[in-house]
Amino acid sequence: MARDFTATLPCDEWGRLVADYDAAMELLLCGYDVAAFEIKGGAGIDAYNASCRAFDKPEEALATTSRLAVDPTTYHAQRASEWLTKIDNTTLWDELFARCKSDVEQDRFLEELREFDQRGMLPVLAQLKVLIDRIDEAKVVRGVGRGSSVASFVLYVMGVHFINPLTYNLPLSEFLK
Repeated sequence: MARDFTATLPCDEWGRLVADYDAAMELLLCGYDVAAFEIKGGAGIDAYNASCRAFDKPEEALATTSRLAVDPTTYHAQRASEWLTKIDNTTLWDELFARCKSDVEQDRFLEELREFDQRGMLPVLAQLKVLIDRIDEAKVVRGVGRGSSVASFVLYVMGVHFINPLTYNLPLSEFLK
């Protein structure tokens, strides 16, 4: 099995994976689509591109990294619309709230939702729910729960972990540390 070279690639300030000549060649040899990566220019890349043109394969030439005309914050805001799933948050929270079986569960759910909202984390929770749903659809095996996340009832209801914090009297403050 080939080594995953993508895990060792550095990111630029915009979060793009950047490959130098050696990494680009390894990515090509391993069958990766190098168009998904930023390639640092240099003599090796120039020579590779020249050989592509010489052998009438200009489509295989590598495009090199260029600096973006915007700052990283603006770049991420612009790109978010491409990777963030559009979610009707009202429907999501209503759907999750409906899973609460008692007044105690409903109170804890609403208390946590207010905390997440005060911290500006509701969009993150919504995206997390999308990820959990996709993981479940793909039948990926997950652990029971880990660390302080098991103190969150909202995460339990979302399916992030399988430990009901109310059963074990785990206070929300353990999660918020």
